[in-house]
Amino acid sequence: MRGVGCVTPDSGRSRHTIKRSTKLVKADVTGEFGKVAIKAYKKPFVSALSCIKLWMASLTLPDANLGAPSPSWGGFMQLASKGEIYEKTRIEILPFINRQPTNTSSIYTALNFAREQSSLHGMETCFVTFYQPLYAKAMEIVASDEILQGVVVILGGFHLLVSFMGSVGYIMGGSGLEVLWESVYVPASVVHMMTGHAYAHALRAHLLTSVALFTFMMTEMEDKTKESLSALHKAIISQTPVDLEDEKVMQTLIEENQQWIKTEKERGRTGRLWLNYMEQVSLIKQFIYAERTGDWALHLNSIRQMIPYFHAAGHLAYAKSARICLQQKQALQTTMNETEFGKFTKDGYFTIRRKDHLWGGIFSDQSIEQNLMRLLKTPGDMTRGQGIMDSSLAILVHAFPYCIPIVKISKLLLMCTHNDPSNTKIIVIAAYLPITRILTFSWNG
Repeated sequence: MRGVGCVTPDSGRSRHTIKRSTKLVKADVTGEFGKVAIKAYKKPFVSALSCIKLWMASLTLPDANLGAPSPSWGGFMQLASKGEIYEKTRIEILPFINRQPTNTSSIYTALNFAREQSSLHGMETCFVTFYQPLYAKAMEIVASDEILQGVVVILGGFHLLVSFMGSVGYIMGGSGLEVLWESVYVPASVVHMMTGHAYAHALRAHLLTSVALFTFMMTEMEDKTKESLSALHKAIISQTPVDLEDEKVMQTLIEENQQWIKTEKERGRTGRLWLNYMEQVSLIKQFIYAERTGDWALHLNSIRQMIPYFHAAGHLAYAKSARICLQQKQALQTTMNETEFGKFTKDGYFTIRRKDHLWGGIFSDQSIEQNLMRLLKTPGDMTRGQGIMDSSLAILVHAFPYCIPIVKISKLLLMCTHNDPSNTKIIVIAAYLPITRILTFSWNG
């Protein structure tokens, strides 16, 4: 069981100081640093989740809502968000719980540790993110323990998105989408892309396919929308800023698109299938847009629209967990104090920002993949060299906050030295408790 703590805003310092020492110590002594005491969990006789009442709703697939603003991507969002400064998040590696993560005592210990850490920061509400298998057990534990009433268990958005892309692949199975992707990607990779596990490849493939279908759709509508597109192009390239939502040409274009889509859906099942696929890809983009920009209302609306697709694809575990998580998030306004709720929702603190611009948020469970899991699985580290022991885990946890800033500085020095050939050698000393490593970089010419 491993985890990271995400503190927003980043104060630049930690509340907990670690005593430093240059003396080498034994592995068994090092392994005692930062160890979390295990708390045994006793499961109640009656299931605590039996008292939770669900808001039932229709499971019909949502209609296309092309009137909603569609998020932009990549470099455009980076340029559009320049000049806007947002609070960054500090990532802290938490002590490891050296037990199976599916063990209820491990989850109970992690929840108690997170609650204690949140109280040190003066927070009344503690948010803990789990992916679906652990989320169901954590919800059961929190519902049965009065001490953990201030803890809110969140379903990981990154793994939720991966499952949703797997649902899209299941629904589109046998439609020819795999054959289309195999013209670009390796056939062995397409199998994993259809299930959503090859996240980066699958996301890129979905976006490219959606763009190709949209281009084909606009080509079919060229006669009807030629004047509207020309007027819209002039409005976009004009020097004066305009709100495209209020532009009459945009409203006309939307109405023409909706009418064409309605006609194509009534014409046959093939067109209805691919238009439905475009709606699903738009929902993927909408969910990522909400997390990137910290839009709480759009985040909740995206989860609500995903639930029917989970049922249609047979992803029942995520369908049930997403429904409970959505209901719990909607109830936060009544359970949290006004200040914390405003920061969490209106200020976008529910997302993790490694950069201070608008398009910089990521999912909380994605942050642990990018920071901790990547660090564990590099050659020479825990899973590929040193082995997972108490002493090596303690070294990793205590060295992480000190090594990362030094690595960033070393990269900056490397760039400066590369631009100035006269500086032929630099030496970077990285403190890696309790060993000091000296890294030397040199160039000729």
